[in-house]
Amino acid sequence: DNNDSWTDVTQADLDKLAQLVTDLGLDGVHIDDEIVGTDQTNMDAYYTLISQVRQALDSVSTQQKQTQATHALTLSLAGWATGADCTAQTPNSDYPQCTNNSYWSGNNAGRERILFHDHSDVLAMIDAIAVMSYNYGNSQYDPVVAYNQFRQIAPGKSIAIGVQQAPESAPNADPIQN
Repeated sequence: DNNDSWTDVTQADLDKLAQLVTDLGLDGVHIDDEIVGTDQTNMDAYYTLISQVRQALDSVSTQQKQTQATHALTLSLAGWATGADCTAQTPNSDYPQCTNNSYWSGNNAGRERILFHDHSDVLAMIDAIAVMSYNYGNSQYDPVVAYNQFRQIAPGKSIAIGVQQAPESAPNADPIQN
């Protein structure tokens, strides 16, 4: 059981989130769902969460438009560091961009690639992705490759690379720079 994951989100949770956005006058919400695994159950739960939060934000936008001029609220995702990688779950026949599999075999490799493929409408729900490049403290990890892979699977979306002064997974990591 992963306590950092947004499983079993209730309507009351979404109402509270919408109220927080309204009360603070926020421009949007950033989802960092720490799911573990790319099995169908996790991917469906991830999709459902994104859908529910998008609906809550759209509801706030609609309410605000009735009382004042406003803009659509932004929804961004924290993309797993290797979430756009090609894996054994992304065979060439279904994912023509995948010519070789990722160096990484972790539970979340290919997470967003699979999500965007299986639920193509999710790209219309999000505005930006922040790649959690700080999660891999290994000299084999290249954040530039990750950025380019996310750019490939989410064309037209704003892509940012998350950085951290002291990497949370490896204190002696030396990021690759191209």
